[in-house]
Amino acid sequence: MTTKISTGLSGYLLATGSLRQAFASSFLRVYQGTEPATADAALPVDAILLCEISVDGEGTGLNLNTTADGTYISKSPTETWRGEALATGTPTYFRWVTGPDANGASSVLPRIQGKVGLAGVELNFSSLNFVEGAIQKVDYFVVAMPSN
Repeated sequence: MTTKISTGLSGYLLATGSLRQAFASSFLRVYQGTEPATADAALPVDAILLCEISVDGEGTGLNLNTTADGTYISKSPTETWRGEALATGTPTYFRWVTGPDANGASSVLPRIQGKVGLAGVELNFSSLNFVEGAIQKVDYFVVAMPSN
């Protein structure tokens, strides 16, 4: 498993604030297509946005828990993360972004990018058959930091 973080997020974490602050009111965008080589890269031409995950699927940005547990922090337990599939397809990767992210190349925007699968990757779904109009739910989402 290889989570990719943007240069903008690295700089934010090193000099400005926390991961929780960086991704306050953020969105998980789930794509079909070729995963970009880095989280700084623009989306490739074959990227298809299959679903945007928000609080209750209503367009309100996502938040992390108010406390970390050791080396990880999880989604806020008071939020239900879901979205309606915008297209039918097979998800291959996600980008966790803030509201103003237009998917172009950027070394300043905070982003986390990772693989989508059934198990053992950064974002797991119970099915990889997204059908337009169907609700996709994220019950468990954790970001871990390296431990000693």
